[in-house]
Amino acid sequence: MLNFLPKKSGVFFLCILLSTFFWFLTKLSKQYNVNVNFNVEYILPKSNVILTSNPPEKININIDAFGFDIVKIKFKKKLITVDLNDFKFKKFKIQEFSFRNQLNLISSQLPKEVELRSVNPEKIALNVVDRKKKLVPITVKYNFNKTKEYDIVHPPKVEPKMVLISGSKEELDTISFWNTKLIQVEKNESFSVSSNLEEPNKKSNLILDTNQCDVFFVVNSFTEKHVEVPVQLLNVPNGYKAKAFPSKVNVRFFVSIDNFNLINSNSFKIVYDFKNKKPDSKSIIDLEINNKPGNIKDFKLSPKTVEYLLIKND
Repeated sequence: MLNFLPKKSGVFFLCILLSTFFWFLTKLSKQYNVNVNFNVEYILPKSNVILTSNPPEKININIDAFGFDIVKIKFKKKLITVDLNDFKFKKFKIQEFSFRNQLNLISSQLPKEVELRSVNPEKIALNVVDRKKKLVPITVKYNFNKTKEYDIVHPPKVEPKMVLISGSKEELDTISFWNTKLIQVEKNESFSVSSNLEEPNKKSNLILDTNQCDVFFVVNSFTEKHVEVPVQLLNVPNGYKAKAFPSKVNVRFFVSIDNFNLINSNSFKIVYDFKNKKPDSKSIIDLEINNKPGNIKDFKLSPKTVEYLLIKND
């Protein structure tokens, strides 16, 4: 007798399964009245206008539909496109837009067997302004772990240099440049790379005429160099001569190999200005750097101070 239990159990569960299946089939074959939320995409006129109001991103649609169609709608991407090309906008004026007048357009985007009853909200407020344009420079965002031996010599070159942005006047007034996406520089040699521009905020009305640019990095190897530079004493008090001890100081710096031979002692100006100092017979002074090349780094002066002697003229 026990040997028949598994067979009877299998038949029982099969009956349950079939009953459930036919129950669902019966339910799905019936017609229902339901409310379904749909995302809305607004298609603006091709003319240069911007929608400044914030229309609803979702609308609630009341439909009569069979269970099968309701299941299809639930599992599909629920999106309704609203074409505003035929809507007569009046610039700088809030206008009323009626979804009730768009029932045929909305219904055409639903399954054929679905009957559209109503849309909520029935009306929304719309406002538009002119789309303006502005040309701004592209700036390069990059991260480079520079060392004493390698560095980026000049600001990266970018092509195109400018990007044309369109949007509302209020948005464009806040923009003076546009960044690339962050570029990680990991090479110890010059190279070029294509980079995407940062994307406008999705909630903004900004449009870029291009989303890419080419960036060229000049990465040079650096080496250490030393030069001796004479100390210059400026605005020596009338009736005096001045001497510095030592009369020269050592300048140590790193320079790119390309510019190594271009930098010499004449490239620097190390001074002390007596303009705001009273004459003493002997004193220690802090030196000032009046001039140094822009293409060097890790600049060090030794010594940073010198003694001076004021000698009264005969």
